[in-house]
Amino acid sequence: MCELGVADVASSIEFYEKLGFETIELESAGGSFSWAELSFHGSRLMLQEIGGLAGHLPGIARKLTAPSHAIVLRVGSAGDAEALHRRLGELGVAGQTGLRRTGYGTTEFSIVDPDGYVLLIAGY
Repeated sequence: MCELGVADVASSIEFYEKLGFETIELESAGGSFSWAELSFHGSRLMLQEIGGLAGHLPGIARKLTAPSHAIVLRVGSAGDAEALHRRLGELGVAGQTGLRRTGYGTTEFSIVDPDGYVLLIAGY
């Protein structure tokens, strides 16, 4: 499980639900979502408004910065990765790369979320 600091929790939820995540828990503050927990193929992802996350975790930046890593999501088979890539294209989700077949047995592509996090979607 990982927790991402995001600018707008509701926008991030909308993006991740297009990928196939399910929202399983929400918290609100001041009339908007401040935190959410999502589930994807048994994995969990937490999203929290960046200011709130930085407020209680030392060392977290108070504003979004360019990523220096990728978050890897395993989606099952190569066919599952291909189907998700196709579906995101049909939905008009921008920022995804083409499919790539690797020498280590995966079919994968990457996409950038609304906050600039790079997601590597891999099917085995």
